[in-house]
Amino acid sequence: MTVIIHKKNALYKRRNDSPLLFDTYRTLKKQTAQLIINARQHFIDKILTNNTNKNIWKVINKFLRPQSYKIHHNLSDLNKHFANTAKRVLGHNPTHHPRQPSTGSFKFSPTNTTETSSIILSLHLNAATGHDNIPISFIKPAHNILAPHISNIINTCIQNSYFPNSFKIGRVVPVPKKNTPNSLDDYRPITVLSCMSKIFEKVLANQIHTHINTQSIFPSSLMGGRSGHSTTSALLLIKDACLKSIKSS
Repeated sequence: MTVIIHKKNALYKRRNDSPLLFDTYRTLKKQTAQLIINARQHFIDKILTNNTNKNIWKVINKFLRPQSYKIHHNLSDLNKHFANTAKRVLGHNPTHHPRQPSTGSFKFSPTNTTETSSIILSLHLNAATGHDNIPISFIKPAHNILAPHISNIINTCIQNSYFPNSFKIGRVVPVPKKNTPNSLDDYRPITVLSCMSKIFEKVLANQIHTHINTQSIFPSSLMGGRSGHSTTSALLLIKDACLKSIKSS
Protein backbone atom coordinates (compact mmCIF):
# COMPACT_ATOMS: atom_id res chain seq x y z
CA MET A 1 0.00 0.00 0.00
CA THR A 2 2.88 2.37 0.76
CA VAL A 3 4.27 2.01 -2.80
CA ILE A 4 0.91 2.89 -4.36
CA ILE A 5 0.51 5.94 -2.07
CA HIS A 6 3.98 7.20 -3.02
CA LYS A 7 3.18 6.76 -6.72
CA LYS A 8 -0.13 8.59 -6.29
CA ASN A 9 1.53 11.48 -4.44
CA ALA A 10 4.27 11.70 -7.07
CA LEU A 11 1.68 12.03 -9.85
CA TYR A 12 -0.45 14.59 -7.97
CA LYS A 13 1.30 17.70 -9.34
CA ARG A 14 1.63 16.23 -12.86
CA ARG A 15 -1.87 14.79 -13.12
CA ASN A 16 -3.06 17.57 -15.46
CA ASP A 17 -0.08 17.37 -17.82
CA SER A 18 -1.74 14.74 -20.00
CA PRO A 19 -4.89 12.61 -20.09
CA LEU A 20 -2.79 9.47 -19.58
CA LEU A 21 -1.22 10.82 -16.36
CA PHE A 22 -4.62 11.95 -15.13
CA ASP A 23 -6.16 8.51 -15.72
CA THR A 24 -3.19 6.84 -14.02
CA TYR A 25 -3.47 9.20 -11.04
CA ARG A 26 -7.22 8.59 -10.75
CA THR A 27 -6.71 4.81 -10.85
CA LEU A 28 -4.03 4.98 -8.13
CA LYS A 29 -6.27 7.23 -6.04
CA LYS A 30 -9.11 4.71 -6.19
CA GLN A 31 -6.74 1.85 -5.36
CA THR A 32 -5.36 3.78 -2.38
CA ALA A 33 -8.84 4.52 -1.05
CA GLN A 34 -9.85 0.87 -1.37
CA LEU A 35 -6.64 -0.33 0.31
CA ILE A 36 -7.26 2.05 3.25
CA ILE A 37 -10.83 0.76 3.61
CA ASN A 38 -9.60 -2.85 3.53
CA ALA A 39 -6.88 -2.11 6.10
CA ARG A 40 -9.38 -0.45 8.44
CA GLN A 41 -11.78 -3.36 8.07
CA HIS A 42 -8.99 -5.85 8.78
CA PHE A 43 -7.94 -3.88 11.87
CA ILE A 44 -11.52 -3.70 13.18
CA ASP A 45 -12.08 -7.44 12.56
CA LYS A 46 -8.87 -8.22 14.41
CA ILE A 47 -9.88 -6.05 17.39
CA LEU A 48 -13.37 -7.54 17.61
CA THR A 49 -12.27 -11.18 17.37
CA ASN A 50 -9.07 -11.24 19.44
CA ASN A 51 -9.74 -8.88 22.35
CA THR A 52 -11.80 -8.52 25.48
CA ASN A 53 -14.75 -6.13 25.81
CA LYS A 54 -12.54 -3.71 27.74
CA ASN A 55 -9.96 -3.48 24.95
CA ILE A 56 -12.66 -3.21 22.30
CA TRP A 57 -14.26 -0.22 24.02
CA LYS A 58 -10.83 1.34 24.54
CA VAL A 59 -10.25 1.26 20.77
CA ILE A 60 -13.78 2.54 20.07
CA ASN A 61 -13.31 5.47 22.46
CA LYS A 62 -9.98 6.23 20.82
CA PHE A 63 -11.68 6.38 17.41
CA LEU A 64 -14.43 8.64 18.69
CA ARG A 65 -11.90 11.17 20.04
CA PRO A 66 -14.27 13.09 22.30
CA GLN A 67 -13.82 16.82 21.85
CA SER A 68 -13.59 19.38 24.62
CA TYR A 69 -16.74 21.33 25.35
CA LYS A 70 -17.69 24.64 26.89
CA ILE A 71 -20.03 25.05 29.85
CA HIS A 72 -22.51 27.84 29.08
CA HIS A 73 -24.27 27.71 32.45
CA ASN A 74 -23.26 29.23 35.75
CA LEU A 75 -21.03 26.79 37.66
CA SER A 76 -22.48 27.80 41.04
CA ASP A 77 -25.98 27.04 39.77
CA LEU A 78 -24.77 23.67 38.46
CA ASN A 79 -23.18 22.87 41.81
CA LYS A 80 -26.41 23.67 43.69
CA HIS A 81 -28.41 21.67 41.16
CA PHE A 82 -26.24 18.58 41.64
CA ALA A 83 -26.20 18.98 45.44
CA ASN A 84 -30.01 19.07 45.57
CA THR A 85 -30.54 16.02 43.33
CA ALA A 86 -31.66 13.80 46.22
CA LYS A 87 -34.14 16.42 47.43
CA ARG A 88 -35.62 16.82 43.93
CA VAL A 89 -36.01 13.07 43.48
CA LEU A 90 -37.24 12.20 46.98
CA GLY A 91 -39.11 15.42 47.71
CA HIS A 92 -37.07 15.92 50.90
CA ASN A 93 -33.49 15.75 52.09
CA PRO A 94 -32.36 12.19 52.85
CA THR A 95 -32.35 11.29 56.54
CA HIS A 96 -29.12 10.14 58.11
CA HIS A 97 -29.48 6.79 59.84
CA PRO A 98 -26.91 5.82 62.47
CA ARG A 99 -24.73 2.90 61.45
CA GLN A 100 -25.78 -0.38 62.96
CA PRO A 101 -23.06 -2.64 64.40
CA SER A 102 -22.12 -5.47 62.09
CA THR A 103 -23.07 -9.00 63.11
CA GLY A 104 -21.13 -10.71 60.31
CA SER A 105 -17.70 -12.31 60.41
CA PHE A 106 -16.12 -9.99 57.85
CA LYS A 107 -13.43 -7.60 59.02
CA PHE A 108 -10.98 -5.45 57.09
CA SER A 109 -7.36 -6.51 57.47
CA PRO A 110 -4.13 -4.51 56.99
CA THR A 111 -2.65 -4.23 53.52
CA ASN A 112 0.99 -4.53 52.52
CA THR A 113 3.49 -2.75 50.29
CA THR A 114 3.19 -5.32 47.49
CA GLU A 115 -0.57 -4.89 47.17
CA THR A 116 -0.33 -1.11 47.36
CA SER A 117 2.35 -1.03 44.64
CA SER A 118 0.24 -3.30 42.44
CA ILE A 119 -2.80 -1.03 42.85
CA ILE A 120 -0.77 2.08 42.04
CA LEU A 121 0.61 0.45 38.87
CA SER A 122 -2.93 -0.52 37.80
CA LEU A 123 -4.13 3.10 37.78
CA HIS A 124 -4.45 4.77 34.37
CA LEU A 125 -1.89 7.47 33.64
CA ASN A 126 -4.39 9.56 31.67
CA ALA A 127 -6.97 9.62 34.49
CA ALA A 128 -8.16 13.05 35.60
CA THR A 129 -6.76 14.51 38.83
CA GLY A 130 -8.83 15.04 41.96
CA HIS A 131 -9.19 18.14 44.12
CA ASP A 132 -5.56 17.82 45.31
CA ASN A 133 -4.27 18.17 41.71
CA ILE A 134 -1.83 15.28 42.23
CA PRO A 135 -1.64 13.34 38.94
CA ILE A 136 -1.20 9.59 38.82
CA SER A 137 1.79 10.15 36.54
CA PHE A 138 3.54 11.66 39.61
CA ILE A 139 2.81 8.72 41.93
CA LYS A 140 3.29 5.82 39.53
CA PRO A 141 7.04 6.26 38.75
CA ALA A 142 7.79 6.54 42.50
CA HIS A 143 5.57 3.66 43.64
CA ASN A 144 8.49 1.78 45.25
CA ILE A 145 9.22 4.76 47.49
CA LEU A 146 5.63 5.85 48.18
CA ALA A 147 3.98 2.43 48.63
CA PRO A 148 5.30 1.78 52.20
CA HIS A 149 4.11 5.20 53.39
CA ILE A 150 0.73 4.91 51.67
CA SER A 151 0.31 1.41 53.15
CA ASN A 152 1.05 2.80 56.61
CA ILE A 153 -1.61 5.52 56.19
CA ILE A 154 -4.20 3.01 54.95
CA ASN A 155 -3.44 0.51 57.74
CA THR A 156 -3.77 3.25 60.37
CA CYS A 157 -7.18 4.17 58.94
CA ILE A 158 -8.29 0.52 58.90
CA GLN A 159 -7.10 0.00 62.45
CA ASN A 160 -9.11 3.01 63.64
CA SER A 161 -12.13 2.32 61.37
CA TYR A 162 -11.71 5.77 59.86
CA PHE A 163 -12.01 7.05 56.30
CA PRO A 164 -10.38 10.52 56.08
CA ASN A 165 -12.70 13.38 55.16
CA SER A 166 -10.13 14.66 52.66
CA PHE A 167 -10.47 11.35 50.76
CA LYS A 168 -14.24 11.95 50.45
CA ILE A 169 -13.80 15.24 48.59
CA GLY A 170 -14.27 14.93 44.85
CA ARG A 171 -13.96 17.30 41.92
CA VAL A 172 -17.34 17.30 40.18
CA VAL A 173 -17.22 17.66 36.39
CA PRO A 174 -20.48 18.52 34.58
CA VAL A 175 -20.69 16.41 31.42
CA PRO A 176 -23.38 17.37 28.86
CA LYS A 177 -25.91 14.63 28.10
CA LYS A 178 -26.42 16.08 24.61
CA ASN A 179 -24.54 18.32 22.19
CA THR A 180 -26.47 21.50 23.03
CA PRO A 181 -27.51 21.48 26.71
CA ASN A 182 -30.32 23.98 27.36
CA SER A 183 -30.95 23.42 31.07
CA LEU A 184 -29.18 22.24 34.19
CA ASP A 185 -30.90 18.85 33.82
CA ASP A 186 -28.96 18.34 30.58
CA TYR A 187 -25.73 17.81 32.55
CA ARG A 188 -24.53 14.66 34.30
CA PRO A 189 -22.17 15.07 37.28
CA ILE A 190 -18.99 12.98 37.21
CA THR A 191 -17.02 12.94 40.47
CA VAL A 192 -13.24 12.63 40.19
CA LEU A 193 -11.57 11.41 43.38
CA SER A 194 -7.97 11.89 44.49
CA CYS A 195 -5.30 9.23 43.93
CA MET A 196 -5.14 8.40 47.65
CA SER A 197 -8.90 7.87 47.77
CA LYS A 198 -8.76 5.55 44.74
CA ILE A 199 -5.92 3.48 46.23
CA PHE A 200 -7.66 3.18 49.61
CA GLU A 201 -10.97 2.20 47.99
CA LYS A 202 -9.27 -0.47 45.86
CA VAL A 203 -7.64 -1.98 48.94
CA LEU A 204 -11.02 -2.23 50.67
CA ALA A 205 -12.80 -3.40 47.50
CA ASN A 206 -10.28 -6.24 47.00
CA GLN A 207 -10.94 -7.55 50.51
CA ILE A 208 -14.72 -7.28 50.10
CA HIS A 209 -14.64 -9.13 46.76
CA THR A 210 -12.42 -11.84 48.20
CA HIS A 211 -14.82 -12.37 51.10
CA ILE A 212 -17.88 -12.42 48.81
CA ASN A 213 -16.29 -14.92 46.42
CA THR A 214 -14.96 -17.27 49.12
CA GLN A 215 -18.32 -17.26 50.93
CA SER A 216 -20.27 -17.63 47.64
CA ILE A 217 -22.50 -14.69 48.56
CA PHE A 218 -23.15 -13.64 44.95
CA PRO A 219 -26.00 -15.56 43.27
CA SER A 220 -24.97 -17.43 40.12
CA SER A 221 -27.27 -15.24 38.01
CA LEU A 222 -25.50 -12.00 38.99
CA MET A 223 -23.06 -10.88 36.26
CA GLY A 224 -22.36 -7.20 36.98
CA GLY A 225 -19.23 -6.30 38.90
CA ARG A 226 -17.86 -9.85 38.88
CA SER A 227 -14.53 -10.97 37.49
CA GLY A 228 -14.89 -13.33 34.53
CA HIS A 229 -18.50 -12.27 33.89
CA SER A 230 -19.86 -9.86 31.31
CA THR A 231 -22.95 -8.94 29.31
CA THR A 232 -22.13 -11.96 27.13
CA SER A 233 -22.54 -14.23 30.16
CA ALA A 234 -25.90 -12.62 30.95
CA LEU A 235 -27.11 -13.06 27.36
CA LEU A 236 -26.06 -16.72 27.34
CA LEU A 237 -27.95 -17.26 30.61
CA ILE A 238 -31.09 -15.67 29.14
CA LYS A 239 -30.75 -17.70 25.96
CA ASP A 240 -30.38 -20.92 27.95
CA ALA A 241 -33.46 -20.07 30.04
CA CYS A 242 -35.49 -19.35 26.90
CA LEU A 243 -34.45 -22.63 25.26
CA LYS A 244 -35.35 -24.60 28.40
CA SER A 245 -38.72 -22.86 28.54
CA ILE A 246 -39.44 -23.65 24.89
CA LYS A 247 -38.53 -27.33 25.31
CA SER A 248 -40.66 -27.70 28.43
CA SER A 249 -43.73 -26.06 26.88
